[in-house]
Amino acid sequence: RRRLLGAPAIALHRLALALARRLPPPRRAVAAPLRAPAVRVVLHNAYGMGGTIRATVNLAGELALRHEVEILSVRRHAERPFLPHPDGVAVSVLDDRTAPAGPLARVLRRIPSLLIHPEDYAYGACSLLTDIGLARRLRRTGGEVVITTRPGLALAASALAPPGATTIAQEHMNFGAHRPVLAKDLRAGYGRIDVLSVLTSGDLADYERELA
Repeated sequence: RRRLLGAPAIALHRLALALARRLPPPRRAVAAPLRAPAVRVVLHNAYGMGGTIRATVNLAGELALRHEVEILSVRRHAERPFLPHPDGVAVSVLDDRTAPAGPLARVLRRIPSLLIHPEDYAYGACSLLTDIGLARRLRRTGGEVVITTRPGLALAASALAPPGATTIAQEHMNFGAHRPVLAKDLRAGYGRIDVLSVLTSGDLADYERELA
C-alpha cells in the first residue's frame, strides 16, 4: 500500500497533520484537585507479541499503582492477548478484527490512513477507521499524559493532543532504522513532543545530533 501510493500519500499525511494542528482546542474538563493525571499509552497492537508490547505492558502495570492507566490499542487480531494485560489497566481497541464490523467500518478500513506516516512500518495495518478513533481519543486527553510507542503514533499525537496534555514519545528503534522521509519528518515532529525516550546512551547521542 505504501509503495503504491508513494509521494501523494506522504503529502496527504503532512496536510492532515497540519490541519489537525489548526483545530481549535477542545473544551477543557474540570480536573479533580490533587489527582494524579491519567495515562494513555498508545500501542499498535496490544494483542500481539514483541519487545515493545512487553515493555508497554510492564510499564502500564507499574504506572497503574499510582495513576488511572489505559492502553489504547490501534488494532486487535486475536481473542486473547499473547502477553496478559496487567490488572488495573483498561484496554481499548480502535479496530477490533475479532468482532463483526458494520458496513461503514468495512468501508473505512479500506481507505488508507492519513494520520499515520506512510513510511512507518505499521502504516499498512492502519486506515481511516483507526484515524477517526485515534483523533477522537487523543483530542480528549487534556490534562493527561499520552505515551506513544511508534514514530507514526508520536507524530499523530503531536498534532492531535490538546494543550495541557503531556506527550511522551518512546523510541524502540535507532534513528538510522527509520526510512528516509520518516526520518526527515521526525526531525521536525519530535520537536513538538514534550519528552522523547530512547533505548541506549548511543541512541541518545544519535537523536541529539539528528534533532539538534
